[in-house]
Amino acid sequence: MKRITTIVAFCTILSLTACGVQTKLASSPEMLPQTAEWTVSGVAFDNGDFSGLTFSADGKRMIAAFNSAALYWLDIPKEGEELRFEPFEVEGAGFHKTKRDIEAVALNKETGDIFYVQERGSREFAGGSLYRIPAPSYNREELVITFDKETVPDGNNGTEGLTWTGKDNFIVGREGGGRSRIAPLMIFYSCREGITKKITPASEIKQIAEIVYDDVRECLWILDGDYDRILYRCDMEGNVIDRFPIPDIENAEALLLDRARKCIWIGSDEVPSKLYKISFKNL
Repeated sequence: MKRITTIVAFCTILSLTACGVQTKLASSPEMLPQTAEWTVSGVAFDNGDFSGLTFSADGKRMIAAFNSAALYWLDIPKEGEELRFEPFEVEGAGFHKTKRDIEAVALNKETGDIFYVQERGSREFAGGSLYRIPAPSYNREELVITFDKETVPDGNNGTEGLTWTGKDNFIVGREGGGRSRIAPLMIFYSCREGITKKITPASEIKQIAEIVYDDVRECLWILDGDYDRILYRCDMEGNVIDRFPIPDIENAEALLLDRARKCIWIGSDEVPSKLYKISFKNL
């Protein structure tokens, strides 16, 4: 099987400060720490466009999304080692052959199915669509829903984030911003019931580059990787609990919560793209 490898560029440790909001959770001894270890794990692709990240069903690998090159298997990075990619091939999907503008990828932990969002679709509609790649064969894809223009307007502010929240339920993040200056939006979607609700997150969150559900703390991590460059921890209504500035990560788009390694991974759409590892205590 074809492998794509890239060499680790450099490693550094910086300070990451959280600006805690005064809530009951913020004063708890189990809250996230004020500082953390920040490591640049390596260069991903010379052409940039890192856009999404999730674990494989067995947890032994990652699945990385690139918005001009589709999906790749990614070995879990280890410090000082190369990043190793393999093309994720799906028959008829056109991955690695045509630009798909894939912006986020998520795993249904119960079924092993892989879901992804595509920001732009056909000429008739350019807002965004949700696709499923059924387990265990991963040899075909299914269109789940194409969002209407009222929910996701045309242009570069469409479906940007995706996270699984249990059973057949997902939250799709509308990016927001852009020329239209529309607000970001959390779209709660059930594969059985369709769109169940829409929530606009706190006004200080200007963009949703990625969104991740935390099933341990029952909260959301929302990444604003372009406007304010802040990683937010929010309740399920999008109200801010903690803020973690990431000023030195340019155009952060991919986000993965990794409790086994006590860290959060952030992929940047820089040129070249980079994968950042932020280590936490009490994650």
